[in-house]
Amino acid sequence: MKVDSAYISVKDRKRAEAYWKRVFGIEPAMKSEIFTFFDLSGFLFGLFDSAAVAENINYGNNCVINLHVEDADVEAVRLGEFSKIVMPVNSVGPYRVFQVEDTEGNVVEFYSETVGG
Repeated sequence: MKVDSAYISVKDRKRAEAYWKRVFGIEPAMKSEIFTFFDLSGFLFGLFDSAAVAENINYGNNCVINLHVEDADVEAVRLGEFSKIVMPVNSVGPYRVFQVEDTEGNVVEFYSETVGG
C-alpha cells in the first residue's frame, strides 16, 4: 500500500488555489470542476470544492498534513509573510516543525530534519 495523494476541503477554491500556488511555487498539475491537484514529486496534494457537489463539510483541521521542506526555519519566515503561523518553529526529536493555517482554516505542518537527524 502506498499513500500518493491527499486533499483538503476548501470553501473558496480560487482563493485556496492562489494560496497553495504561492506556497508550492508551482501551477496545479490537474484541475476539474471539483478538484485541484498539485504534483509534489509524485505526491498529489489536492483541494476539494465541496460546494461543487453540494456536500456538507466541517472545514478546517479535518486532517493535518505534514510537508517535508529543506529548512523549516527558512520556510517559516517565507510562509509567515502571507500565512498565519499557528505553531512557531520548534524541535521535536530530530525534526524542526511549524504549522500554518491556510486561507480555508486548515492547519498544515511543515518539517525538516535537523543535522544528523
